[in-house]
Amino acid sequence: MSEINKHMNTQITGLSEGAVPIYNPASPIYMESADYAREHGEINQFRESMHLNLACRDAIDAAVRDNFDGMWLKKTAPDEVLRTYGPDRVLMVLANTVNEKEWDGRFSRRNKEWAAQVPIPDIGKDRRCYLWLNSHSAVLNGFIDLTKEAVRKLEMEKSSVIAQLKQTPEKYNLPKPNMKGLSKPEHGG
Repeated sequence: MSEINKHMNTQITGLSEGAVPIYNPASPIYMESADYAREHGEINQFRESMHLNLACRDAIDAAVRDNFDGMWLKKTAPDEVLRTYGPDRVLMVLANTVNEKEWDGRFSRRNKEWAAQVPIPDIGKDRRCYLWLNSHSAVLNGFIDLTKEAVRKLEMEKSSVIAQLKQTPEKYNLPKPNMKGLSKPEHGG
């Protein structure tokens, strides 16, 4: 693995060399309804996404439970869930809970406003309750703050790595590509 790839893997995923994230960006959140999925032959994607959403819900509850000592929530509490399920799915599950419990005064106004802006899949009101988290709302509010901060840091690191890659290849001692013998492909018509 090149030095650049090692650096990118560590910076973007937060994982050490050799570690592989479980999160698979090829499994995005399916945003359409089950009816739409059936009509368009995408029911497997709908089911896979729903399965991952439920697993993410359980992982968030476990992370809150395992990282709260009764008084304090560890700052690293969301890290493993973010690595496993990706920021989009984690944030969606958190936002869904806040949106469905908008009456709960233990969620900050700031987090309620944030949650209202997060896209939630069209899984139907009857299924959204399956994505509700069971953690105490006040502790979950802190977890949301930590998660949003962790995602913000990941995005800043990602843009920093991208900026570094745009710098001259000489900085990274990369060989210049060999363009000899390459020609524009001919298209017959």
